[in-house]
Amino acid sequence: MLSEARSKEAISWPSALAAALSLFVLLQCLVMAYSTPVGVPPDEYAHLSYVDDVAQGQLLPDYADGRIRGSDRGNYLAHPPLYYTAIGTIARVSGLDPFDDAKRLRLPGALLFAGGFFFWLLAAKAARVPPAGAVLATVAVCAIPMFSYVGGSINNDTLLYFGIGLFAHGFVREWVSGQRDRQAAAAIICGSVVVFLTKLTGAAFLVFLVVLALPRSRAALSTLATRRQLKIILAIAAICGPYFVYSLIAHGSVMPRPQPLYPPSPPADPMVPLAYLARYAQSMWERLPIIMAHVNVRPFAPYGSLAMKTMLVLPLMMWGISRPGARRRIDPRLVRATDALALATLATLLLHAAYTYASYRNSGLMAGIQPRYFGFLLPALWLPAFILRRPGRLHATLLAAWIGCAILAFWTSAPYTLEKQSAAIATARAPKAAPSAAAVQKLTGHLDGFTLTSAGQLQVRGWAFDARESSTVARIGVFVDGTLLANLETAASRPDVARTLGQPAAATSGFSATVEGAGNRACAIALAAEVADGRVLWLRRASCGARPQLP
Repeated sequence: MLSEARSKEAISWPSALAAALSLFVLLQCLVMAYSTPVGVPPDEYAHLSYVDDVAQGQLLPDYADGRIRGSDRGNYLAHPPLYYTAIGTIARVSGLDPFDDAKRLRLPGALLFAGGFFFWLLAAKAARVPPAGAVLATVAVCAIPMFSYVGGSINNDTLLYFGIGLFAHGFVREWVSGQRDRQAAAAIICGSVVVFLTKLTGAAFLVFLVVLALPRSRAALSTLATRRQLKIILAIAAICGPYFVYSLIAHGSVMPRPQPLYPPSPPADPMVPLAYLARYAQSMWERLPIIMAHVNVRPFAPYGSLAMKTMLVLPLMMWGISRPGARRRIDPRLVRATDALALATLATLLLHAAYTYASYRNSGLMAGIQPRYFGFLLPALWLPAFILRRPGRLHATLLAAWIGCAILAFWTSAPYTLEKQSAAIATARAPKAAPSAAAVQKLTGHLDGFTLTSAGQLQVRGWAFDARESSTVARIGVFVDGTLLANLETAASRPDVARTLGQPAAATSGFSATVEGAGNRACAIALAAEVADGRVLWLRRASCGARPQLP
């Protein structure tokens, strides 16, 4: 009787609490939106350029010949158009210029982010998460600097997060709580459409989640409820399908883009898939505490990074401890939903790893490995710790540790994020050595940042420009022991260089990249900027090892 009562218990807390917690998230996003310079967040100029296409009167971004405004660089983003169409329409109707008024156009994204978090909390309430769990999850989410940093930027992740949250609200009502009403169906359909037409990483996650959550027996599939769910899925396909068919016909791909991010340059001795997967996992883990932007910012004070990583892991431990025997204590539908969440998350990570591995085999670079791509899973990954909670001292101890880590992580990042961001931006954007009058007529540049970790991960940033031809350089070559390891491109915003050189084309002469497999000897690493006619500028020369040979 006790277990039956527990499985059907109703935890009630006011929706006003969810609204208040979402307001807290919104305020944090707004602080980042109005304090971060335009173009600094992840790929913001590329996103802005697609928004600008729509603001100039197009219905969709220019996937055929789109350019990053102010440069000859083709846009490298390959996302579906809904975010760009929505924000671009807002800009056109309100008379805002996407670049000059970018900070004002960040406001809709911050509102979408807070709205997505509100729907996540409503889903948590319907899944019987206690109010303390909602409060703690909010503090933990806000202790991750990248979360609010993306929420306060021009980035399609803001709309993706809203769509995922809206879907989660409808999913819990429909599949878990059994509230099969119009509100649940509308939330599932609208949320799914938003996700599929915004970002395919989120779309893959939803597909995995639904496939794993749906019943599998023939008897279950014949029920009226399941047939209703299949109708919902068909409705989503009917709405989203026409765009992808059009994209395939018009551009030859469901993920069109004017120009690839990196030119083909296959590695001479590529890693095997298992070795790559290990390096992928290592990179994701190391980058968790970093704001990955055009400048890398480590916002945590001492011990804050460790607290954040511990805060991420502890709820997963509680989830694993609580899962055995959960069906005897908890509504089986909730257990099935949390299982589907775990497997869908793992499947999405593996799919992303496979995608980046294919890119690595083509370009030789380990690119696109960023934890922020999976921010849409927060706070979902922490909720099962409360949904499947097991009474006892161990669970209570882990929960208390989580509370401590979340508070420590929050107060060792929030007060310092803006300060460290400003310092990093100033360092990255101010050329260390201003070019002379003679230098502005030739190939010139500077290496602003050079960091080599013990794991062989090289982080570099700087700028290079061919002032004689008024054009960006063809490539930045990274050499280790005389062997070419990677080719980097200059596309990052550097308005300071453009002003110093008196060359508007130098506004995108910057580069900022992380290169894997650089070894552990900094003295063996060299960087060279090369232009099409063969001229070379050594930004850094090796002081040991073999002499680099340019191909």
